[in-house]
Amino acid sequence: MIELYDVNDINIGANLSFDSMFQNAFIFAVIIIAISIFISLVIWFIGARIRSEKAIKFGIKSFIIAATMQTILLAIPIIINFTKSKF
Repeated sequence: MIELYDVNDINIGANLSFDSMFQNAFIFAVIIIAISIFISLVIWFIGARIRSEKAIKFGIKSFIIAATMQTILLAIPIIINFTKSKF
């Protein structure tokens, strides 16, 4: 069975320093996008409290963008592992 998010198994076939840089960049990107999702939800909540239509629209739009980016980013290891198991 393929472990979907085994970050230690994600490699591109290059040298070890590039693999560790890839792993660190992946983890950093996941954390940054998760923080942006949290911030957009806080903006949306504050906008709902003060009944600001601009803040609500901005919070929802930024949440949708960040959630989409997070989904795409988390799909990358699945795609890499799937292509490795096919060949």
